[in-house]
Amino acid sequence: MKQKIIILLLLIGSTSCSSQTKDYPKDILGCWKMIDIRYEVKSNYPYIDALADSLNAIESKESLERGGWSKFLEGNIVQSLEENGKQQGFDNYYRIAGDSLFFQSSIRDDDKLTSKMIIRNDTLFLEASLPRKFRSRIYDIKWNLEKVIPDDIKLEKMIRYTTFIRVPDCD
Repeated sequence: MKQKIIILLLLIGSTSCSSQTKDYPKDILGCWKMIDIRYEVKSNYPYIDALADSLNAIESKESLERGGWSKFLEGNIVQSLEENGKQQGFDNYYRIAGDSLFFQSSIRDDDKLTSKMIIRNDTLFLEASLPRKFRSRIYDIKWNLEKVIPDDIKLEKMIRYTTFIRVPDCD
């Protein structure tokens, strides 16, 4: 009898936990300020990883200095904003499916990005795998350092971790 009660309690607990889903489509609406960008790079050549890490650190610093504000609107539109609230470029589109956030440029069809997403305590965490960015980064390096980059380089992973905090408004 005791085992049946324990099993029943476990079943009740698991169904109540699984029914608690995040309402990310509503939670993400509003203004967010980027506070951190980190990359994790790993290939079959550690010195290439170090070079890519350095370039990514420079790019991250520049992004943070520009402001890195995002405003998520109804209708699946996201705007990139400067610190003064002025829009950078055109509106882009986003879609949420479960805990994934899908971005697409309104200008270029090939500019797409899918990120794993967590929103906790007014903080938005995004994790995106960027193999295409690694390849373009290697191409940029190879353009300048042709003999240094091996042809058999293989990417194991390049992940970007971005952290935003919710702000009251974007102005």
